[in-house]
Amino acid sequence: KNNGGIVPHVDAQRKYLSLMLYFPDEEKNEIEYGTTFWNCSIRNHENKHISNIEKIKIFKKSSEIEFKTPFNKNCLYGFSRNDLSWHTVEPTNISDNYVRKSININFYYNN
Repeated sequence: KNNGGIVPHVDAQRKYLSLMLYFPDEEKNEIEYGTTFWNCSIRNHENKHISNIEKIKIFKKSSEIEFKTPFNKNCLYGFSRNDLSWHTVEPTNISDNYVRKSININFYYNN
């Protein structure tokens, strides 16, 4: 929902592939609401989420944006999980009624 986001993380160890499909209401106004991928040398084998506000600021200062998926309709984006596949969804602030809509398809290894 509005002002929502997802903090820096690399996904669960059992996951090996994520696919994302976005559903913007108005594509030209929502283009910036995709997933942000970070170039960060910190390995995160356990998939610890960085949720502390100060630690998020430190993470972003010491990392660079590698790629940000455009929030386009009719496009499928995907990535494979590894210990360096840091990504976020940056908070959006449009209107109180805004909902960022997407379908995420995740593939996992069997135990």
